[in-house]
Amino acid sequence: MTDTAQAGALQAVPRHYIDNAELPQWAKASDGSNVKLIEDAQLAADFASWSAKACQHQSQFTGKTANSIGADVYKRYCRACGIATTQHLGHRTIANTTVTLVDNAAREKRVDAYATARREALDAITRAAADRAQPERRSDYVEYLASADWQKLRNAVIVRCGNLCEGCRGSGVDDVHHLTYRHIGREFLFELVGLCRACHTRWHEDAGEWTATTGAEK
Repeated sequence: MTDTAQAGALQAVPRHYIDNAELPQWAKASDGSNVKLIEDAQLAADFASWSAKACQHQSQFTGKTANSIGADVYKRYCRACGIATTQHLGHRTIANTTVTLVDNAAREKRVDAYATARREALDAITRAAADRAQPERRSDYVEYLASADWQKLRNAVIVRCGNLCEGCRGSGVDDVHHLTYRHIGREFLFELVGLCRACHTRWHEDAGEWTATTGAEK
């Protein structure tokens, strides 16, 4: 009997571990900073879509490999992602089944490629969510920059650096830049640097940040 796709005819099969990943609370943004995620509707929809795209093992085959002592071992494998979908099969259960010799190195390469693609897709989702959650994208951040508390901190940074850009020391300070947003609203002075506009723009361009031309952090 030829072994073909058996969608719906098999019991539930195990998922690759990457497909059981839960949505992390923190993720790395495009600028490399770790950001606590805000569970907005976009993130929920993107994660649900990612989860739904997990391999469903629609097409499987019975494969044979050898164990450490050279004995034949039979399992079911997914043709698409390469993972084993069963434990060892008894010899009687494969009596009338087409058996394929499995190249373990090639199979593991397929599994690794699948896991890598899934992980990269999930990372892209969480990175986009982290970018959206960056304080500088929120209206309350804009309000904070207009507050007396921020102006006090900003002035303290300018006094500390003598109103000379801490990037080039050749121009005056135009912007006070956050090195991290971890303590937004209660920043340590060492988390803030005074920069001229050229250095500030270059920082964001080199980091690949969306804020390169926003003029934030005045």
